[in-house]
Amino acid sequence: MKSSLLLACLLLLVPLQAHAYVDPGTGAYLVQALLALVGAGAFYLRHPRALIKRLWNKLMRRPDDK
Repeated sequence: MKSSLLLACLLLLVPLQAHAYVDPGTGAYLVQALLALVGAGAFYLRHPRALIKRLWNKLMRRPDDK
């Protein structure tokens, strides 16, 4: 009951329109963050294709192939 009352009070404080400005640097920052995430993932996995192939072969192996 308390949490629903708190949520209702918080929703009353939220404006309906934001009137915000997003400058072009923000878009560049988002692109940079996305590229960094992809690069870090590739670096972490080292060889993503080999990993995926190894997992695929492990999952598709028949029980009698051991």
